[in-house]
Amino acid sequence: MALLRTVAHTWRTDALNRDAREVLDAGRELHHRLGTFTGHLGKVGRSLDSSVAAFNEAVGSLQSRVMVTARRFEDLGLTGTAVDEVEQLTRRARTLEDAEIEDLAHGAGPAETRGRREDRAG
Repeated sequence: MALLRTVAHTWRTDALNRDAREVLDAGRELHHRLGTFTGHLGKVGRSLDSSVAAFNEAVGSLQSRVMVTARRFEDLGLTGTAVDEVEQLTRRARTLEDAEIEDLAHGAGPAETRGRREDRAG
């Protein structure tokens, strides 16, 4: 009977170890995928900022060059309606810190990333 209990305990321990290994492997894979995803997300944010800058340059050109002439037509009463103004964008994309993205992409753990953030803040 003792031998059967020992075998049963060994099987349970082995099953727990196998499950723990699977959880560890899944966690590592998730962490790796998060690193890849945050890299892509950072790239999208930088592209959005670049797009906002280009949009604002276009609006500036519209306001300073084109709308001046359009207003002259309006002042002379040659148009039925006024042309709507276009406002520049003031919001920016929220960014992840570059170091956080690099850390996740290269497998640094959360404690290492947090320590670097605290170093920069202090």
